[in-house]
Amino acid sequence: MTNRERLATGKMIAADLWPAVALGAAGFLLNMLELQLGWGLHFMFGNALVYAFVRVMRPHSILLAGSISSLRSVFLWNHPWAWAIWTLEVGCVGYFSRTKSPVRTDVLFWLLIGTPLLILSYGVIMEMDRLSLLLVIGKQATNGVLNVVLGEIIYLTLLSLKPLGKLTDWPKMPIQSFVMMILLAVILIPMTVYLRIDAPAREQAARSSVDQVLKERLQIADATISMWTQSRSLGLKIFAEEQLARGTRRSAAALPEELSQEFSGISIIGQDGTHFLNDADNSGTVRKTMQDLPAEYVKDRSRSHLVYFRDTATYPNNLLVVPIRISGNHAVVIARIRQGALQRSIPPTDDDASGGTFLVKAAAGVLPLSKSTPKSLDQVNVLDEALRNAADKSAVLISDTSYGNALMSDLRDARMARASKIAALPDWQILTIASLSPEVLKAREGQVQLFAALCSFVILVTIFGSVLSKRMERSLRQLAHSVADLAELGTERDKLDSLVISELDDISGRIAFAGLNSP
Repeated sequence: MTNRERLATGKMIAADLWPAVALGAAGFLLNMLELQLGWGLHFMFGNALVYAFVRVMRPHSILLAGSISSLRSVFLWNHPWAWAIWTLEVGCVGYFSRTKSPVRTDVLFWLLIGTPLLILSYGVIMEMDRLSLLLVIGKQATNGVLNVVLGEIIYLTLLSLKPLGKLTDWPKMPIQSFVMMILLAVILIPMTVYLRIDAPAREQAARSSVDQVLKERLQIADATISMWTQSRSLGLKIFAEEQLARGTRRSAAALPEELSQEFSGISIIGQDGTHFLNDADNSGTVRKTMQDLPAEYVKDRSRSHLVYFRDTATYPNNLLVVPIRISGNHAVVIARIRQGALQRSIPPTDDDASGGTFLVKAAAGVLPLSKSTPKSLDQVNVLDEALRNAADKSAVLISDTSYGNALMSDLRDARMARASKIAALPDWQILTIASLSPEVLKAREGQVQLFAALCSFVILVTIFGSVLSKRMERSLRQLAHSVADLAELGTERDKLDSLVISELDDISGRIAFAGLNSP
């Protein structure tokens, strides 16, 4: 190859490269404006701009533009599979659009190539669950075909408006492409609008359902803990007064059965530190416990206090501190709560591994009231106070995933949390958490049904449109041949009887009449 040929080749490549890069960059920016159709579902329309130029740019330029435009999917979902499949889709449509309808080509692509690739990448490699995989297939296929339809509409608009008068040499749209564009636009565009309107309602319904469960749990837990605290405080006061009336001092006293089931021992200590009754099993730690108790527990004698020590090796686990009066002086009863006593007071729920009910206090920590895993307990421990305060007003969403920027962010691993103060222990909060998974799966099942119906209609309409467009194309070509014969020979055969469209039938009759009356 001579230097002149190399230079000419380089100029041709540059002439194709820069428009493709500019078109791809414009499509990438347009893809930033994705249309959200629910958890993890995003329609992006940047590739529609690329499809608008499949008839006027070379296939390799269209492929480059589509690959750049589709890069947005990598940043949105954090994996390359959607980008690879969309790039291949653009390449196929760009290659076959010279002789075939781009819309029909794209429908065939998703039937024969796109769907198997989605099953391989999302289903086999990424091990996505069956429900999500079906939803991805329906969504990706619908989004792809809709982009081609919008591209055809843009191209037809440019042909009609002829901006700057420079599009006269662009290829005209064949009747087959026009029919396919119109038929699928009538189906896909209204359905997309409906999905966009329907998605927030589904999401709100799911959250409202879980929120109602959380409210009921809070009411039950608040009533139960408050009743437990008040009844046990009264029982401890009566027992302490009985022991003091009997003159029991500085020695262990056997707890009655109704108290021994939930408390393993008690101590009675005056405000000045006098020990009226010691817990024999923990006599060495009671004094240290009193020294470390916040002043509010000693000074506030209007109610009982729950003390929670996470370091159970040093302190006697959980304590119930009950204020009493001894000979007119203030004192407290410190009752050591047995392991699981508080938990047994709460009615069991159908909590899964990601939910549960907890007692929470910033200075003390988190005390589980229901079955929970170490992971869920750790997640509650790291909740900041601002989020817990927000949960006291309305339900908040908590999750490990950064939504809108993650792999299939469908909120199946997300949880909702609500909190409220306890009437009998206002320095503590009840925090209850429930998984969104059941409601999300229910909403996604409905979306799968919608996409399944939509994809079925697309296939049926594509078949119908192909047959109809072929019939119309054949009829128009027959009319064109009739006109040519009339113009060249001055004669015309009989009127065409195979036409089914009234306007075309009328034109055929006029041509036949003109042929009969020609000199």
